[in-house]
Amino acid sequence: MDHLDQNTKTLLFMSTVKYTKTLEYILKNDNNKNVLLDEETKTGIVYKGEEKPFEKMKLEDIVDESIVKLYNHLKEFYKELEEKNNTDFNLDNDSIKTNMIIAENKFNDYNSNKKIKENVSHIISSIYGQHHDNIQDTYKSISSNSDDLINFKF
Repeated sequence: MDHLDQNTKTLLFMSTVKYTKTLEYILKNDNNKNVLLDEETKTGIVYKGEEKPFEKMKLEDIVDESIVKLYNHLKEFYKELEEKNNTDFNLDNDSIKTNMIIAENKFNDYNSNKKIKENVSHIISSIYGQHHDNIQDTYKSISSNSDDLINFKF
């Protein structure tokens, strides 16, 4: 997430909806639009790169991976804020630490509470769904072999 400036990282980290806002912000960059979901079958395909371009995955696994990645980004934001003592926003260290505790608690709640996991899955599916047509077009342009995508329902 080196392409994000410190102000953006701080705003995302301090947000009351950290995970949602961070994912939305990440997906503003076309390079990060690599997940195409099919709500009906609760599956998706993820563009992984040149070696194995497309991987079909369960929706649950995609959401789990997304949450772990978001959590790791938030931990990076925290470390940077802590190191720089964030003079731009005049945040005290207690406020920064409190927001990291909130991020950790949300992550732990997601992993331990089935209802929260279901709600988060709907939110993440919705966020990815907002980019469905754009991602589908990108996948078609990436794939030189239509068999890569033929088994996936659009």
